[in-house]
Amino acid sequence: MSTTVEHDDRPPAAGASRALPAGARSRRSMLALTTVESGRLLRHPAVLAATAVSVWLLWRWGKGTAPVLHYADIATQVPLAALAGAALLATNLAVLRSHRDGAVDLYGATRLSLARRTLSHLLSVLPLVALGAILVVADLAWLAGTPGSVGSPHLAEAATGPALIVLGGCLGVLHGRLARSVALAPLVLVALALGSLTVAELYKGGQDQRPWTWLGTLLPAPPFDPPPADLLGRPATWHLVYLLGIAVTVAALALWRSQAHARAPRRAQAAATMALVAALAATTGAAVVQTRPTSPTLAAQRLAVVNNPSAELVCQRRDPAVYCVFPGFEPQIALWEPTVRAVVAAVPPAAAARALPVTVAHRVGLHRLIDEDVLDPTQDNPAPSGDRPGQQPQPGPMVAPVGTAWGRDGPEHALAQARLAANVAARLVAPTRNDGQEPQWSPCHAQAVVALWLAGQASPQAAEGIRQAVTWAAHFETFVMSHDPAPDEPFWSVRAGRFALALLDRPRDQIAQTLWRNWDLVTAPDTTIERLGEVLGIQPPSDTSNPDPQC
Repeated sequence: MSTTVEHDDRPPAAGASRALPAGARSRRSMLALTTVESGRLLRHPAVLAATAVSVWLLWRWGKGTAPVLHYADIATQVPLAALAGAALLATNLAVLRSHRDGAVDLYGATRLSLARRTLSHLLSVLPLVALGAILVVADLAWLAGTPGSVGSPHLAEAATGPALIVLGGCLGVLHGRLARSVALAPLVLVALALGSLTVAELYKGGQDQRPWTWLGTLLPAPPFDPPPADLLGRPATWHLVYLLGIAVTVAALALWRSQAHARAPRRAQAAATMALVAALAATTGAAVVQTRPTSPTLAAQRLAVVNNPSAELVCQRRDPAVYCVFPGFEPQIALWEPTVRAVVAAVPPAAAARALPVTVAHRVGLHRLIDEDVLDPTQDNPAPSGDRPGQQPQPGPMVAPVGTAWGRDGPEHALAQARLAANVAARLVAPTRNDGQEPQWSPCHAQAVVALWLAGQASPQAAEGIRQAVTWAAHFETFVMSHDPAPDEPFWSVRAGRFALALLDRPRDQIAQTLWRNWDLVTAPDTTIERLGEVLGIQPPSDTSNPDPQC
C-alpha cells in the first residue's frame, strides 16, 4: 500500500501578500479593516435607529406641504442630523473597542500602525455618508414628482446633511483617540444638539440681524413661506465648505494624535500637520465669508418686494380669477383653482359678476429678512407707511393673499385651504369699488360671517381650517388665517368665526338660499351680526366686551 502525495508547484499569485512590499501590505490591511468597520458601522443599532428616524422625518415633512424644492433641500438637513449623531456615537465606540475588550496589545502585534487604524475608522464613515446622500436624493426626487412642485434644489444645501455625517464620524474618532471614556461622546453630542437648537432659535429673528449664527452647524429655513430662491441669500456653499473644513480639521487632529502617540516618522507627522493647517485656513476663510452682511443689491431687492409686493409677480387669467405668482411658481395655480371655484360658485351670479375677477396673489414675510432700522418709522427714510408690515396698504385694488407654501395633508392642508377660501370670499363679499378705492370691510359684522361661511362650505378641509383658527384665537377678539399675515390680509372676529361655524353645521342649501335672497343686506358693511341672525332665524353667539379698535 502506497500513498501518493501531490505537490502544487504553481507559482504564487501575482497579488499574493508575500510578493508585496511592507507598505503595500499595510495599506491592503488598512483597507480590509476599513471594509470590516464600515459593515459594523452600518449595522450598529444606533445607526439603524437613526436611519429609521431620518426616513420618517423626511417623509413626514414631504407629505405635509406641496414642495418648494429650494426649501425642501434645506429641510433634509435636520433629519440627517440624527444620522450624524449616530455616526459620532458608533465611531467612538468602534475606536474604543480594543480598549474595552482588552485587545490593545493584540492590535500592537499586527502590521497596522495606530495612525493607519485611525485612518481606517475615518474612512469607514464614507458608506454611511453615501447612505445619507441616497436618502437626500430619493427624498428630493420624490418631491420633484409631486403635483405642484416648484423650484430647484441647491446642491450645497442638499450636501449639508451628508457633510454633517462626515463631521459626526470624525468627531467620534477624535474623541476616541483623545480619551478612553465612552461617556465623553454622548456628552459632546448633547452639547452639540443644544447648541444647534439655541443658534437656530436665535436665527429665527432674521439672518441679516445675526449673521454670526452661521458659525453653528446647521440652520433651518427662515420661518415663513418660501420666497424665490434668489431672495433667500443663504451662504449655503460657504457653509458647506465651513463644515467640511471642520471635519478635515478634526480628522487631521485624530491622525496627528495617533502619530504622536505611536512616535510615527516625522514625514507622516508633517503631512498631518500640513493637512491640519490647510483645513483650518479653509474653515476660517469660509467662516469669514459666510458671516458677511447681506449685499446691498440683495437688500434692495428684498425691500423692493416688501414695498411693492405685486411688482415681481407674473399673472394669469383663469376664470373666475387672476392668479399672480412669483416666476417659476405657476404649477401652484392648479392647486388653488378648486378652492377658488368652490367659493365663487356659492355667490349669487349677479354679485359675482360685479366682483369678478378676484385677484389671488402671493404674499411672503420677506420683511423678516430686512434690517429693522430700514423698516423703522422713526428713521429718516422709512418705507412708505401703507407698505410697512403690519400696516394697512395704500388704497388700490385689493387681492386675496396666499402663501407660497401649500399644505397637502393634515393641519397644514386645512389651514392653507381656509386661508385662501376666506381671503377670496372677503374680496367677493366686499369687492373693490369702481373708483379703485379700498372696499369697506368690517371684521366684526355680518360681512365676516358670510365670508367665513362661503369659505367653509368650499371643502371639508377649509371648514376644518376655520375651526382650527377660531379655536387657536379663543382668547383674542380677532384673528387672521395665517401664521405670517400679509399687510392686506383680512382680519376676522372670533365671534364672527363662531357664528360661521354654527352656520356650517346647518344644511348648506338652506343657508345659501336665505343669503342669496338677502345678499345686499347681509353683505352691507353696517349690517350687524344680530341683524344677520334675524334674517337667518338663528341666534348668534353672545357678544363680549371688545377692546379691539377694529371692532
